[in-house]
Amino acid sequence: MSFLSGGSGKASFYTNVPWQLYANGLYQMPWGLDLSASFFAKRGGVYPVSLRLSGGGDGTNNALATIPVDSLRYDNVYDADLRLAKTLKFGHGAGLTLSAEWFNVFNNNVVLSRYRYANSSSFTNTSQGAISGEGRVEEILAPSVFRFGARFQF
Repeated sequence: MSFLSGGSGKASFYTNVPWQLYANGLYQMPWGLDLSASFFAKRGGVYPVSLRLSGGGDGTNNALATIPVDSLRYDNVYDADLRLAKTLKFGHGAGLTLSAEWFNVFNNNVVLSRYRYANSSSFTNTSQGAISGEGRVEEILAPSVFRFGARFQF
């Protein structure tokens, strides 16, 4: 069963994720190097297509065009991150941590959100009356990024 979210976010979304996995680990290597990794995976979210229908004097009403609500889904999400760090310690608790991080190792550009109103030009009605097509992409997983850092502790 899917439930429409509440709140004041950038868009409404349906909460229906039947499986999700999050794992992380840290290996302390020789010379004080720390190698860590994290992995995240989840079933693709619900992609509900809606229609905007005129309600006359009541304005515009939204109606779900896909029954059941989870008949269309986004692709599954897989994401992995890596980190290598070395902490140099100085007297009296001071230290310097140097790090190199790699986010989205697979450079997975999975679509996380699309425009979902079928009245737009990106959708078409088939001869059987079904809706086909996909709305414009509104959000994808952030691209692969490298980051180098230094943190001073005192």
